[in-house]
Amino acid sequence: MVILPVTYPNLLHVCERLRLQDRLEVFATRWDDDPGALACQLHGLSGDGYLWCLGTDDEEPTFLLGAYELWPGLWAPWAMGTVRTNEIAAAATKLVIKEMIPGMRDRGFRRAECRVAVKNLVACEWLEHLGGLRESVNQRMGRHGEDFATYVFYPENCHELPTRR
Repeated sequence: MVILPVTYPNLLHVCERLRLQDRLEVFATRWDDDPGALACQLHGLSGDGYLWCLGTDDEEPTFLLGAYELWPGLWAPWAMGTVRTNEIAAAATKLVIKEMIPGMRDRGFRRAECRVAVKNLVACEWLEHLGGLRESVNQRMGRHGEDFATYVFYPENCHELPTRR
């Protein structure tokens, strides 16, 4: 895995090639299915929190990962990827554990919440692996009535994860 620059072309590359489960989930939460508009919005977030563009060893942009603070102490982490995500999944998980969660802790996170399509089983399992707790199922939350689950992270349910020294 390589960390690539967070540029509009790299963001767009991923947004245009989202794996099916991510495409269905992400666009269910938006007004349209426009990958360019999504990439533009994500690029605008790049200064407000954490945002990574991860690539495969051949430097193809493959996975986007980020978190931003909604208000003091409340964070919204998110991720999405292409069909090549499995090639870097283990390294992306390590980045979350070693960089993102400790960075949020350093900035005083009390709660982080992710919303995920209930049918996106890969994402649900990954969030649980990272220590996320399924707090609720939000029926008919998506644009076309899709059900979403809310996963929450608290500093204490990330206790097994290393903190930055």
